Amino acid sequence: MDTTIHEGQLIGLAGLSASAADPGRLISGALPVLAALAGADSLLVVQDEGDTLLPEHHLGTALDTSELVLDAAGEVGRLIGVPIPLAWHHLGVRRVSAQRLPGHCGVLVLAWLEASPALTPSLEIALSMLDTAIGRLEAQGALADLAARVDNAQILANMGDYDWHIPSDTNTWSDQLFRIYGHEPKSFNPSYERFLSLIHPEDRERISGLHQDAYSTGEPYSMIERIVRPHGEVRYLSSNGQVVMDEAGAPVRMRGTCIDITDRVLAEAERELSAARFRALVESAPDALLVLDDDGRVLEANPRALELLGGSPSNHLIQEVLPTQALKGGLGIEGTRL
Repeated sequence: MDTTIHEGQLIGLAGLSASAADPGRLISGALPVLAALAGADSLLVVQDEGDTLLPEHHLGTALDTSELVLDAAGEVGRLIGVPIPLAWHHLGVRRVSAQRLPGHCGVLVLAWLEASPALTPSLEIALSMLDTAIGRLEAQGALADLAARVDNAQILANMGDYDWHIPSDTNTWSDQLFRIYGHEPKSFNPSYERFLSLIHPEDRERISGLHQDAYSTGEPYSMIERIVRPHGEVRYLSSNGQVVMDEAGAPVRMRGTCIDITDRVLAEAERELSAARFRALVESAPDALLVLDDDGRVLEANPRALELLGGSPSNHLIQEVLPTQALKGGLGIEGTRL
């Protein structure tokens, strides 16, 4: 075959390799090129499904794969001769070679009606190009899958991560971190100045100081800060990070994670408010009140109880503090259990 034709086919395969969006389309488009370069009468890609070989792609003479044995084709990047199934032999096939493709793309099988076909170096180049392109697509797919799983995990945990390159003041935020701040993912470059502008004004100086300490010491840091979303909503974040130094000891990166803890902070504040209201009611009650634990031990006593008892009963069992008639209400002291 003319060398110029080979070059044209290889260039076409290179273009296909660069533009294909998934391995399946790449393989389908590559089969005619491989058939031309190999002079093969039939090409197919099969998947090993237990004891069955299932053809996924096919070009040329239709061949039954039920008797095909591909034990020898176990290595990616090597075209190896394999036994010719009897049914193929009856169809005139005189040579069969196979090469395992990267990832989960199966095994490429080539069949010739002549016993000694002329295999050109261009075929080896084309097979190498195909392997490389499939490997790249498989890696891209795995990376995209990992990114999707990480993003989903961050959404479920309401957590984001950041990686700030200090010299260039460029910051990479995860999609969920943008959402936590109330913005669409990748809607702006979160430079340090922009980051500080999103922090609650009362927290900015403290947060900047924590970062400056981290820069100078290289020590990890953690903090709780308030942020203000575009419509004025205040959220609470728990952040941690580390500073990466260069060989000269200068800070070059700062990276870490942020978790939205607003619901927890508000719940704790509500519990504290409820507890404060309860204490205020106890303190101001005209009756003597004792607060007991499950074992009947006194935890708190209001001023009226202290006045009647003549001192603090805390950490004493109620039976030790009050006589029997008091327990029956004779002294006008009431108790409540937590």
